[in-house]
Amino acid sequence: MSFSNKARSSYSGTPHSSHGPNLGTGVQFNRSGAFHGSCSRFVPLALRPQDALALHRQGKHELAMQRYVSVLQTDPKNLDALYYVAVLAIQQGQLEEGLKVIARGLDIGPAQARFHNLRGQTQLRLNKDQDALASFGAAIECDPGFV
Repeated sequence: MSFSNKARSSYSGTPHSSHGPNLGTGVQFNRSGAFHGSCSRFVPLALRPQDALALHRQGKHELAMQRYVSVLQTDPKNLDALYYVAVLAIQQGQLEEGLKVIARGLDIGPAQARFHNLRGQTQLRLNKDQDALASFGAAIECDPGFV
């Protein structure tokens, strides 16, 4: 099965479809699994992923990423923050970085359809159709109602 170019390029993640400048966030995890990134120098004003998501939806991507990073510095296993870091990285064209964050989310938490789906959408953009099909299948397997 192959996907159209429209399908490959139309997905921009769920919160906001605006494409801004590349953030260059350096999303990384150390050997112990702790999150760190170049946004770590900012003082967190909110430590809830919902607050960062509100900024994300307003198109304030750099500020949203700073807040997601703050959440992850406090709680490296926060699946909501990991998911939206991946979404934002992908929206900014950092597809491989987004895939790394998705993999981290799948490694640390119970399987979630949204991570598998986001991975499939990203794989489509990378022209990895067979991998995308497998990811979409895994999303459906996690949650048959996700479709």
